[in-house]
Order: sequence, then C-alpha cells, then structure tokens
Amino acid sequence: MEAFLKGNIAIGIALLVLLLFSLAYLKPGSATFVVAILALVIVGIFLALVLLVTRKVLSKMASEEHLAP
Repeated sequence: MEAFLKGNIAIGIALLVLLLFSLAYLKPGSATFVVAILALVIVGIFLALVLLVTRKVLSKMASEEHLAP
C-alpha cells in the first residue's frame, strides 16, 4: 500500500513540474495556456487527495500499532 501511495505522489509531482515548465513556452490567453492551467488545477487536486489518503492510512497504521500487544 505504501509503494502505491508513493508512486501516486511521484507521478503527481512529475506532472506538476512538467506543466509548470510548459507554461514558460505558452502565450498567456491562448487556448493551450488555458488547458495547461486547468491541468495544473486538476493535478493539484489529485495531489491533495493523495496526501489526504496517505495521512489517513498512516494514522490508521499508527493507531493499529499502538493497539497491538
């Protein structure tokens, strides 16, 4: 499970970096610029969801470790 979460975080960060680099080559106001901004928003939401799930899973694992004899 942890490898899956780390993979999702790595993919999200890689997409975020690629999209940020592409903004330097696009003209503001063009259709591709708008699509790149929308993609940044979607990737940001994806990363936020992955981080929320990661925190939930890690807190659950930590509480289970404390309950184990």
